Amino acid sequence: VKEETKYQRTVSVKVTTAKLAKFKDAIEAIGTTRANEKVFITSKYSDLVETISFSDGQLVKKGDVLVRLNNQEELAKVNELEANLSESMAQLKRFQDLLKSNAMSKSLVEQQEAKAKAIAAQLHSARTKLNDLVIKAPFDGVLGFRDISIGSYIDAGSVITSLDDFSSIKVDFDLPERFLPTIKLGQSITAYNSAYKKQAFVGKISSIDTRINPITRSLKIRAII
Repeated sequence: VKEETKYQRTVSVKVTTAKLAKFKDAIEAIGTTRANEKVFITSKYSDLVETISFSDGQLVKKGDVLVRLNNQEELAKVNELEANLSESMAQLKRFQDLLKSNAMSKSLVEQQEAKAKAIAAQLHSARTKLNDLVIKAPFDGVLGFRDISIGSYIDAGSVITSLDDFSSIKVDFDLPERFLPTIKLGQSITAYNSAYKKQAFVGKISSIDTRINPITRSLKIRAII
């Protein structure tokens, strides 16, 4: 009997040390960026432009004066009311002194008090309008193009320029509703832009919409960079 030849197969084995590592389950989406704050600077009143204190693309701080409208009429009104209020308060003090000595009726004192309050209210309104004729930046940011000139007449609501706050950028994007359990506030996101292909912008999720779009079954997410 001929013995069968036995063959032994050699198996190649590679040994490595097991290590803990982070596993990233990344979700991709297309987003839209916008400034942290953006607004069109407009006038509350119609009047002539007296001075312009900014240029296109200028960096401004909150409270910086941008435009002054003609305020001669309102300034004269404020000065007149201030004089009237001063006179009315002096008259009220005299009436109150006479009331203490029973030389003046209480009703006349009350009438004078009402008159003084009415003038004070008118003065407050006039001062508010006078202040509104000086248009200031509502927050820090970058101005857009100037759309007015000195001496031009602008109507209430006319756009003077735009103002954008780029200190941080909002990124809005939509994700399918199935990812809702995995999305949390504070999670990191990495954004890429076609204009800066090699640069990654890192931010965090700041808000999650409370409603799912019934048509696309997606959820709007906002991140801050």
